[in-house]
Amino acid sequence: MRLENERLENSMDCIACAAGKCSTVTDSASRTACLDCFAGKFSTLEGVSSELNCLAFPAGKHSSRLGSATISSCQLCQNCKFLQQGSETCQLCSEGKYSTIWSATSNLACTACAQGKFSSAVGAGSEAACFRCLAGTYSTSDGASSATMCLACEVGTYSAAEGANSRDFCRQCVSGKYFGSERLRSSGCFDCSPGHYAAEAGSSACTACASGKYTPVCGAYAESACALCAAGTTSKMAGASSADTCIRCVMGTYSEITGASMCTVRPPPPATCVACPAGKYIPTLGGAPATTECATCLAGSSTTPALCTSCPEGYFSSAGSIECTTCELNAYAAAASSIC
Repeated sequence: MRLENERLENSMDCIACAAGKCSTVTDSASRTACLDCFAGKFSTLEGVSSELNCLAFPAGKHSSRLGSATISSCQLCQNCKFLQQGSETCQLCSEGKYSTIWSATSNLACTACAQGKFSSAVGAGSEAACFRCLAGTYSTSDGASSATMCLACEVGTYSAAEGANSRDFCRQCVSGKYFGSERLRSSGCFDCSPGHYAAEAGSSACTACASGKYTPVCGAYAESACALCAAGTTSKMAGASSADTCIRCVMGTYSEITGASMCTVRPPPPATCVACPAGKYIPTLGGAPATTECATCLAGSSTTPALCTSCPEGYFSSAGSIECTTCELNAYAAAASSIC
């Protein structure tokens, strides 16, 4: 009986662990045996004997404090964050997502940026964090996390729309314009420069006018826009934009056709000139040495090299004669006569 009374007196001297703490130790002589409830949990009871009696804060609330004794110790997660039940800290929405909800309890509260937009921000709290894809690009993905996920329109096409969410926004350039790979971020097609043309829609590059041709037109849409250099001129330049590039053939060369890329050298003269046959002559200098170009001397003349000379008085000759003939006795002939 005495022993029971002593034990009862000793038990009345034991102090319960405070709220927010627990202890699994028996016969402890110090309050250090009372351990704090973990962060993210609380206990309103005193004398808790197990950590299992520490309750988790509700989902959407958090606390990094140890030994919380009331539920009021937890804080609401801000928008752009969410919290699983019993967690210590709120988690940020990932890139490509945002949340406007306070006290969110899961990542399902994080909304993906719409197609045609992207966001590289972590923990975005507004849809404004989602930026539109630039003109000339598009995105078909929800929750794109980078501008690199915006796909460029194919070469030869363009899109003037920002935030495009389909390749259907990319349109072909009309003839006379091009949209090359170096222009992929732009919002339109570009005219072919003078000296070039694009005959087909959707061209990724313009074609240069061939040598011997030129065009001053900007945005030419047919090869026929390339004008021909005039006869007597030539141009070796491809993609020429002016008639000034058509250079006149120099002395000793010629060009009989239009659109020539080079002048033709005249053939050299013959090494020796051939004399016309007796009784014939060449009426002009520089003719070709052919018998058909040698003219017959008229009657009443004789020939010397390359010339016909009239017969003097008292002499006559027939056409093509080499020499003049003397009139017979008692006959007379005036100068350049064909008879006496």
